[in-house]
Amino acid sequence: MSLLHIDGFEWNPQSLNENALPALGFGKATSLNPGALKIPGRRAISSALSIPAINGTQGGYSKTLTASQTHVYMGAAVRLPSLAGDATLFHIVDTSNLIRTFVKVNSAGLIAVDVNGVILTVSGNAVAAGVWNYIEVRALNSATVGVLEIKVNGVTWLTATGNTRQGGGDYKAFGLGGAPGVFASSLAVDFDDFYLCNASGTTNNTWLGDVRVDTLRPNGAGSNTQLAATPAGNNWDRVNEDETDLNDYVQSTALGQRDTYQYSDLPAMTTPSVLGVQVVSVARKTDAGAANIRNLVKSGATVYQAAAEPLLLQANTHLSIWEVNPNGNVAWTESAVNAAEFGVEAA
Repeated sequence: MSLLHIDGFEWNPQSLNENALPALGFGKATSLNPGALKIPGRRAISSALSIPAINGTQGGYSKTLTASQTHVYMGAAVRLPSLAGDATLFHIVDTSNLIRTFVKVNSAGLIAVDVNGVILTVSGNAVAAGVWNYIEVRALNSATVGVLEIKVNGVTWLTATGNTRQGGGDYKAFGLGGAPGVFASSLAVDFDDFYLCNASGTTNNTWLGDVRVDTLRPNGAGSNTQLAATPAGNNWDRVNEDETDLNDYVQSTALGQRDTYQYSDLPAMTTPSVLGVQVVSVARKTDAGAANIRNLVKSGATVYQAAAEPLLLQANTHLSIWEVNPNGNVAWTESAVNAAEFGVEAA
């Protein structure tokens, strides 16, 4: 797999879990600035994430991967409401949690690459305040042949080569704004349509360019309806909320039980290229002992399973990416996504 993570920020960062604590698991972040807000996105029907400029608040939006990486690409739509100070746009943290790479912008709108306080290079071009730009980062981790490259709206603005490792380990955590435990910058920054991929494999292994992440929700029953709805009613109507509601759910009491659902169609686009589908489920166990869940795709007449993941007593988000349509292992098409069913299985 090359596509590691995507997020369109169609969730509320201030929602609380069943213990009245920030429900980071209800979104997709491993850690998140406590002042982050959901705001209108760069499209009429989308949302974005605003990382605040509040003295004393730490970090931005960060995703820690289960496996370390040496060569990655990531991008997001970025808007700076103001240029009255400095801001951190992206961060990368190594496996030791000591070496941090930052992509920053200064009050002149110039973009810089900073590795542990050392500015490697600064762009000759400047971004303007109040407008969306799609900014991408390529990071190759090496003490000798490393690369840190930045593109803005598809155009290379700066490239730094040489020692990008600075004595640390491989990359492990990636994200927007400041790294976990690092104080927020002096400027608020807005983000939309985030992707992260590596340079492996044959699909999504390079710059993806200006992409969009659209969120689809269940709108009808699929061909598998084996879980029990609480409260009683249509299963799909218990899992289609904009924000997670733990009082409105489906549940299983037996291994192998499945639910798959019909979903709303993709927004109408001109000759879209679908780079991948990410299935998102929020689940927990309610009894003693081990329990697992797996996400599903039903394409054509066949159900395809993701790897099983353990359930915890606290609700958590489970993410599974299919970069290609498993029915034939071919590129997704708009019609194939619209016809597919997605769901879960008790594993």
